[in-house]
Amino acid sequence: MRINKINLRNFRNYQNLTLQFAPGINVLSGPNGAGKTNIVEAIFYLAFASSFRTNEDVDLINNNQPLAYLEGVFSNGKYPQKVQIELQAAGKKIAVNNHGIRRLSELNDVANVLVFTPKDVLFFDDAPRIRRRYLDTNIAKNANYYLRTLLTAEKALKERNRLLKHANPDRTHLEITTEKLIQASEIIVNYRAEYVTHLQKTFNAVLAKITDGLQEVKLRYLPFVNLGDNWQERAKTAYQRTLSYDLEHHGTSIGYQREDIVAEINDQPITATASQGQKRLIAIAIKLAPYFLITEEEKKPIVILDDGLSELDEKHRRKVLEFLTPLNQTFITVTQFNEPCATHYVINNNQSVTRKETI
Repeated sequence: MRINKINLRNFRNYQNLTLQFAPGINVLSGPNGAGKTNIVEAIFYLAFASSFRTNEDVDLINNNQPLAYLEGVFSNGKYPQKVQIELQAAGKKIAVNNHGIRRLSELNDVANVLVFTPKDVLFFDDAPRIRRRYLDTNIAKNANYYLRTLLTAEKALKERNRLLKHANPDRTHLEITTEKLIQASEIIVNYRAEYVTHLQKTFNAVLAKITDGLQEVKLRYLPFVNLGDNWQERAKTAYQRTLSYDLEHHGTSIGYQREDIVAEINDQPITATASQGQKRLIAIAIKLAPYFLITEEEKKPIVILDDGLSELDEKHRRKVLEFLTPLNQTFITVTQFNEPCATHYVINNNQSVTRKETI
């Protein structure tokens, strides 16, 4: 999978920008604040209809403009497909090949992106919701049923929390809602467990290629109820056990929405044992690993490293670049770049972009 062309109007600092992209490594270089990250953010937004930098779409609209427009032409082994998104303060309109879509899952067959950002160095130090989002995003991009189940679970969780806010909630309604939540949660937990099992192998394979013999890092998934027989019954017991607490605190204290994955070296969490340099390489590996869980070559995602090389020493920088070279399409943002292995786009503060072909 790759993106061939992008057209931006009033998106972030770009009033009007059209770029053609190449397969392989594409490097966006320029001074801080020139708009390098804005371009890769736009690519990500076209794949997910959301940003990796902000939860507020209005932040993406150029100052004093009524709307922003993004268009990207993607190819994934079939015919090229065009994604169009119009952003306004009141909401957004999304179309694929000029036809409006009703569900975000319709983007799954068109585009997929993996992204590493500077804050991902703290991937395993950060809040559990960051790691849950990582799992959910990567699983959902390859399983529409998982995405639909997540939406079902979120609806049931929202209703359960609404009931718990009442001083004397309808217990029958609460029980029925909890049952719906448990049914959806079983599917989510099994998907997550299976994904982490497959992820473990590819993650360590990536890590071995971009580091100097770093010990194997074990990923451990922490479901709110352990997997096994009679899972729904055991989940029901867990919810009954916490019911008094939930009623007192007016919210659901356990569930799929509070799960986590941890990383360990020699049974010790990397948050306490790994250096900052090791954490950066581990974070890059965890972000790249899902690429290799997709078996169909034309569906392998576009890779983005936003300022992913700046803190690496020369040896590891070289290793990461060598690793990225065979991938279908990669975007890297940097302040300076002199490598001969990429198509290079030089971005100036005046928003002009100059493309230099692969040397």
